Amino acid sequence: MSTRALSSGLRRRLLVMLMVPLGLLAVASAWFDYLAAGDVAQQQDQHLQSLAPLLADSVVRKGSQPDGAPVVLLAPAVAEFLKDRSGSTAYAIADLQGRVLAGDTRLSSEVPATHEPEFHSEIQGGVVYRANGTPTVTP
Repeated sequence: MSTRALSSGLRRRLLVMLMVPLGLLAVASAWFDYLAAGDVAQQQDQHLQSLAPLLADSVVRKGSQPDGAPVVLLAPAVAEFLKDRSGSTAYAIADLQGRVLAGDTRLSSEVPATHEPEFHSEIQGGVVYRANGTPTVTP
């Protein structure tokens, strides 16, 4: 057996032996990235949920206009949240039929079925948006 054939066989064995740990490392890295993304999404959901009552309190009174649009005076925390993420965040206030009364009309006007906050993702124009549907009744 020549040294060239021996070194070629040795290279193949070493390559195979390196592929298994590298593959496991890639899978472990992807799994940890997936878990980290889930944690970030959960933190964002909690932040959105904490802002929902402030948005509900921002509705000052029912509007006197024919369309019934409410008068909204955004709480400072909500206004800062929207300003810091300008272009990537929006809000909408809808009635029980799902008609958007104030805010961005692009947002889904689907009313949550329960009184519990609901989080879901929406895809518009190839961009994934995280949405919070929190039913809140204000006088």
